[in-house]
Amino acid sequence: EARIFAQNEVLLVSGEQVILNDGASAAIVETDSPNTIFLNFPQLSGNGFVVNGVANAITNGNSGFFTGGILNRTPAVLDTNLFVSYSDNTTSLLSGLLNRNFNEPDLLVSNDKKSDIEDDDTNANSAKECS
Repeated sequence: EARIFAQNEVLLVSGEQVILNDGASAAIVETDSPNTIFLNFPQLSGNGFVVNGVANAITNGNSGFFTGGILNRTPAVLDTNLFVSYSDNTTSLLSGLLNRNFNEPDLLVSNDKKSDIEDDDTNANSAKECS
């Protein structure tokens, strides 16, 4: 299982598409508690994420965006605990940050290139685990 994981919030910033594909197992972006995942695509105007070939799918097959951790894994819900923003629309991200009293994410992943997350390969250019 390829997994980007944090106890509470994940903030993932990418210059190009994030692609999650089932391989030998799942490719997952996940928070342990039923908290929030923020996706920001400052160089895109749409279609920032693809799950097993389906653009803007939250889950497809075993891969996708989840909350609740391994024991209580539940698909994330757009504009409830999954907030996505693009270069032409920061409303969703800002609304999510303000509503969650967001200070600093548990995990920040920043990437200015296309990210294919498959099997055990995250291909992230840089990752910062926050305290």
